[in-house]
Amino acid sequence: MRLMTRTENIQTVIAAVQRGADFVAVPMRLAGSRVFNEAAEYTRARNIGLFAELDGAIADNQLTDSLKVAAAAARSGVNGLILGDLGLYSAVRKILPDIPIIAGAGLSVKSPDGARLPETLGFCGAFAAPDTENAVLERIIAGSSIDIIIADKPDTALAKLLPQLYRYETAILLPRTENPDSEENTALVTEYFSSVIRKRRKPQASEIKKLNGKLPLTAIRAALLSEETYPAVKLAPKPKYRGGEFVLPSVKPDEPKRYPQISVYISNPELLTYELIRLAPLILYLPVDLILSNQQKVTAFARNGKTRICASISAGEYDFAALKSLKPLDIDTLLINDLGHTAPASAAGFKVRADFGIETHNSQTLQFLRELGFESACISEAASLTEIAEMFKYLPIEARYSDEMRKSRRGITWLRTSFHKETERECIGRLKRILSV
Repeated sequence: MRLMTRTENIQTVIAAVQRGADFVAVPMRLAGSRVFNEAAEYTRARNIGLFAELDGAIADNQLTDSLKVAAAAARSGVNGLILGDLGLYSAVRKILPDIPIIAGAGLSVKSPDGARLPETLGFCGAFAAPDTENAVLERIIAGSSIDIIIADKPDTALAKLLPQLYRYETAILLPRTENPDSEENTALVTEYFSSVIRKRRKPQASEIKKLNGKLPLTAIRAALLSEETYPAVKLAPKPKYRGGEFVLPSVKPDEPKRYPQISVYISNPELLTYELIRLAPLILYLPVDLILSNQQKVTAFARNGKTRICASISAGEYDFAALKSLKPLDIDTLLINDLGHTAPASAAGFKVRADFGIETHNSQTLQFLRELGFESACISEAASLTEIAEMFKYLPIEARYSDEMRKSRRGITWLRTSFHKETERECIGRLKRILSV
């Protein structure tokens, strides 16, 4: 197991390196600045990995600037990038085809199947979802040939997990630092976990909790000002990466001149009624368990000749063999929340549609999902109508229903409305109102 530390400035980079970090992650907004160049030179001289991190969502109008920042980071001499947006990853690959890239928190893996997709796509590592159970996380790491980064785990879960992972070279711990711009806090957190990993000691949740509390830092500051623990060995040559070209499409496809259609998600079997069948929504999303336990009600929808039923599966580990039971019901499409389910779903003979769990913020993500075989994608709820209007229609797109979007004609193909705990009367009433607009 190895250790990565997030840093915010050259002082915290030095603190992390001197206290035993194997890798340092620096926000990519510093790329091209004097601070970032100093960080790259400092880590290269001590054989420490430096990754530039840009893990937020990227809209279409931010894509060009983000690519410039990524290129500047590469010129500074980083060992790789951490990207959490699938569209940005696709675009960066065009201008920097061989730079190592880690799939960030926005593309985190949730299952062993999920860890295989980043490897297939060319990532050198991937973040694990923080809420992944320890047993599942160990299976992910044990079966992965790329690095798996463990970040933002609760203190108790982390204390139990670490001793199980010491033997895995592909496991990388990224501990939480309360004040990442404080060299004292960065040094304290890094030194604690570096010592724990090096000695293969079992940490205590109470110890981890206190790391980011108000502790006396005099000794840490004295250590930072003393002789270097990890002095420069030899300045390694600056990494050189091949260059490429990314060109934004210059012409948008024509937007549809019709209003969006309505899709419906239902998780309550009591709502599968004759009235809903009569309303004939074009797409009806139902959880697999609900379908298999209510087959007679579900097949009644197929007889209206208009409604297409898609099975929804949850993120994380999943038994795709159980989905064979859907084939006799003429259900051939899955709504998936986990990008890692793409390959096993296709192998099981199903078409795939991306749910909101697969973040889509820009047209490059839509293009990439199309290349992966998706039929449609859901637009992030954080996207504005203006941003949606700027997206190129590489795929039919779906958004959550609102009256504003219903009237917008922004190129949205479907608007999703969902029902969980509503009564039949509330469900039918809302649908009738929506369909009458």
